[in-house]
Amino acid sequence: MKTNKDIDDFVTDILKPYPGVKDKVFLLAEPCDVNGDTASPVFEFLKYHSGLYDPKSGTSKPIPWNFGKFLVDKNGEVVCFWSPKESSIADDIEACIEGRLEGKKFATEEDAEEKKKSTMSPEEAKKFVEDKINGPSTAVDFTLSYCPHCKASIASLKKLTSSLEIVEVDTMENGAAVKEAVKTVTGQKTFPQVFIKGKFIGGNSDLQELISDGKIKDMMNQEL
Repeated sequence: MKTNKDIDDFVTDILKPYPGVKDKVFLLAEPCDVNGDTASPVFEFLKYHSGLYDPKSGTSKPIPWNFGKFLVDKNGEVVCFWSPKESSIADDIEACIEGRLEGKKFATEEDAEEKKKSTMSPEEAKKFVEDKINGPSTAVDFTLSYCPHCKASIASLKKLTSSLEIVEVDTMENGAAVKEAVKTVTGQKTFPQVFIKGKFIGGNSDLQELISDGKIKDMMNQEL
């Protein structure tokens, strides 16, 4: 039996940048087996992490068994879906990247059912996030379990400090509310989101830049 971690590790390993879009998105295509233990890890990954959002009904629904083509962003989240019969999607991909795509089915960042299950209000979620940011840890990293950029940021931060708190928002209780609260606090939609001594520094690329120029150690050594 494949576990969610097995599926995540497999998909993260096989995802490759789609040619011509400079690592902005990934393209996954072709119908596949969706039954039991023989189900494609790609299908299981998408089903587990992203339901499909129908703008007409305003609700999410499961990914169809005969799914066709998905546009997946660099964090592994589905941002667009086409039916199996769609033959030309190049224009749609370009429009999707530029934010011009309309009339298509988009996947929610978290399943609508998970939102319903959340017992944490937006205010409580924001306080939870702020308490983590301003807590005793030198570094706080808000991450997604399946995101390779998040894993890279964690590995780098572990080399820099033992005072690190990792908040894996997609696997925790009330994670949907916490995820939205993090976005509200920082204004950034993608993950990871890294804080050093209460200061937001950005994502993994920002972290790596600070490491390269040596500024990260100065930030960690500064008095609060």
